[in-house]
Amino acid sequence: MAERRFAAVIGHPIAHSLSPAIFRELAAAAGIALEYRALDVPQGELESTLVRFRNDPGFVGCNVTMPHKERIVALLDRCTPAAQACVAVNVVRREGTQLLGDNTDVAGIEATLRRLAFEPRGARAVIFGAGGGAHAVATVLGEAAASEVWIVTRSLERGRILAERATARWPATAFAVLALEREIPPPAELYVNATPLGQSGQPSRELLPRNAPARAYAFDLVYRPAQTPFVRDAGARGMRAIGGFPMLLEQALATFERWFGFRPPLDSLALSRLERLAA
Repeated sequence: MAERRFAAVIGHPIAHSLSPAIFRELAAAAGIALEYRALDVPQGELESTLVRFRNDPGFVGCNVTMPHKERIVALLDRCTPAAQACVAVNVVRREGTQLLGDNTDVAGIEATLRRLAFEPRGARAVIFGAGGGAHAVATVLGEAAASEVWIVTRSLERGRILAERATARWPATAFAVLALEREIPPPAELYVNATPLGQSGQPSRELLPRNAPARAYAFDLVYRPAQTPFVRDAGARGMRAIGGFPMLLEQALATFERWFGFRPPLDSLALSRLERLAA
């Protein structure tokens, strides 16, 4: 009998997640029997869910999405340098009897910016949000020595924490915080939605300021629907826009590699099926 291997994506809400379909493709390509489920885990049930995972001998690991990316850090045994830099975890893997937190958001963001042909070095950028995804975007921009980054958020306290951490780590980049709905950032070359606004089942509102230049880049971390309000708005303004699916796929490949030690070989048919998921 084949060894039972179990993995999941946890979040709240989670019905929108494409991860189960993606990991079915990856596991099939790799020839691995993997049971992968989307589990809706309210905030009050995160700790007990991790206890169940620890006690399941078939547990390989899990992906972590909103709203757990930051809180889960304190509930794990160890975190990788990538997770520590982002102060957020989006991947958990079992190492013996321990649960290790990791972060593949940075790899996914870098891959998506390459796909956009956007060079962050010396650029000005606007990040909407101050959660785990925003931390990862700030990490990419700081590592690449962007010139100025404005963090636009409802929670000024969280925004200031992110800006202070980023400034301490990447002093060559100027990080500043603005209040969403009350302050308008200066024109920039890159705009990133790192909030759940516009995600299936979530409220939507216009984020891009009126002074956003045509031909600037717009990147929505939200991947479902494929044409989010943010992406549609950017496209209507003549901006170069992309949704979150390329990032999601890169994260999934990096996650698989961390769990099993290799990336599955994907032929053209498998890639075509994966791309249709975001249609």
